Amino acid sequence: MAETYGFLYGSWLSESGYDYAGFDFEYWDERYKPEQEGNEIDIYVPLFK
Repeated sequence: MAETYGFLYGSWLSESGYDYAGFDFEYWDERYKPEQEGNEIDIYVPLFK
């Protein structure tokens, strides 16, 4: 997850033309299985232009 957040806030956001709304949140559902390699969560980042 550190790589994902690094990408979002380190390079993507500065290149996107959007402004960060000041918070984010994660949605963890049945796809999150820490014992398996392909597990997933959703990260929501509110933006404005």
